[in-house]
Amino acid sequence: MDTGVVEVLVKRKENHLFSTLQVVCIVLAVISFVLMIFMPITIILIALFVGLRYVFFYLADVEYEYSYFDRELTIDKIYAKSRRKKAAAYLVEKVEIAAPEKSYKLDNHKNRQCKEVDYSSGNQDSAKFVIYYEGSTKVILEYDETLVKTMRMQSPSKIFEN
Repeated sequence: MDTGVVEVLVKRKENHLFSTLQVVCIVLAVISFVLMIFMPITIILIALFVGLRYVFFYLADVEYEYSYFDRELTIDKIYAKSRRKKAAAYLVEKVEIAAPEKSYKLDNHKNRQCKEVDYSSGNQDSAKFVIYYEGSTKVILEYDETLVKTMRMQSPSKIFEN
């Protein structure tokens, strides 16, 4: 039986807060550099602001990679197109139900109290795909037709396209 392999890359909407904080850190580092003439201790502040700017740079540019292989959906976070971190792995056997966000199939699960994890682009206009996993987690993904069809081939009673 074909196991199906799909990879999808989704760029997260840029968070303007991190971009603003980067600019603030650069301005504060320059001010600290000027103040270093009067107070040599400000070199610590310069290092702090440069370090914070580096962290905000990586947090501002995030992409998600969905990989589906052998009945397992793996989600990785890619920071600044250079660092990869495994965010989560979900087995299809443990999925309760999965369907597009506005599907009537999810009506019985709408009021459920569970942990919500959002791996979508963050755009309000884009279509979302919701997975209820093990009764305790609601996973939100960006809708990708190829990914959904491949997952549905493996588990047609739990994964819905409409």
